[in-house]
Amino acid sequence: MDGSISPGGRFAGAYPLWDGSQRMLVAWSQCRVYDPTQAADDPERKILPCSEELLATADIEEAPLLFGLWIFDAAQNTQRVVSVAQEGQAYTEVVALQARPYPADPQTGLSDTELAAEQMASVHIRSVYDFGGEDLSGAGIENLRDPMQYSANQRPARFLRVVKAVSIPDDDTLDFDPIAFGRSRAQSLREIIGYVPVEPDGSVKFAVQANVPLAFSVLDANGRISARHENWLHLRAGEQMQCNGCHTPQSTVAHGRPEAEAMSINAGAVTTGQAFLNTNPALFADAAKPWQRSPRGLTAYLIQSRTSSLAISGAIQRYGLPTQRLPTVTPICRAPFQSARIARCSGR
Repeated sequence: MDGSISPGGRFAGAYPLWDGSQRMLVAWSQCRVYDPTQAADDPERKILPCSEELLATADIEEAPLLFGLWIFDAAQNTQRVVSVAQEGQAYTEVVALQARPYPADPQTGLSDTELAAEQMASVHIRSVYDFGGEDLSGAGIENLRDPMQYSANQRPARFLRVVKAVSIPDDDTLDFDPIAFGRSRAQSLREIIGYVPVEPDGSVKFAVQANVPLAFSVLDANGRISARHENWLHLRAGEQMQCNGCHTPQSTVAHGRPEAEAMSINAGAVTTGQAFLNTNPALFADAAKPWQRSPRGLTAYLIQSRTSSLAISGAIQRYGLPTQRLPTVTPICRAPFQSARIARCSGR
């Protein structure tokens, strides 16, 4: 990496052999140098294998790399040739095709059969204010979750917008006018598939269609974007994706790997049955209500219960949902929120 000659040669690629032998298929080039006794412009200039004597020569020049295929045995620290390197050719990428057991699924135990049957998946974010273990809400999660201190419209995060990628045909099929991309062509074509409310502590949990590339944006009470998730997420049917919060490109903290993430700053409920400060004691975080178990959320439960349209409208307003007609993703409250006082679900 520092430009010096490597006496042990150089590797261009490696791929493990999944047979328990600790062997790898590698692309390796022997250490080679030009004969220092010959002029640099000599057309018959020789290439020699490296030796301690040659490497100790002043201004010794490394010869071009010559990668061949080898089997490297890490246990024995030996290697055997598979394909001899030839001048003018190089193996830079290697892979061994062999049958082996399917890798362990890191989401094992986090699959919902009911969601899978509907070709749906769920996303659970403990707090959109959590950035790598740091509370960036401004007011503090403990204060925002207190309705006596901050009303819904005063909270910096009110809704999560969910969008999906839109496939773009080639120019021969359809030549797009640039205006079709909106303000930023860099965002490519996207379709808004729904909105879901963000809880006072920043937590949010909802269901989405599986096998679709998705991205999120955090909105304030006026629908203005305060943060956009620039990376696409793709969930399998029945998958229950969980994360502690968000991150920035500059962050060095692990994100997306539960075993390596920083601890969540959102403590959630202190104990079973205890209400949050200044909230209805009948509604606590670990109590699952009937409508929380409905895959379509509060509205669907009220409709299934033959509740009047006036009561449905009142319930939606009471839980702080937008009154205008907006497309919505399916909120999922089948499992109780760990951090929310009231699991507000919009339904379709």
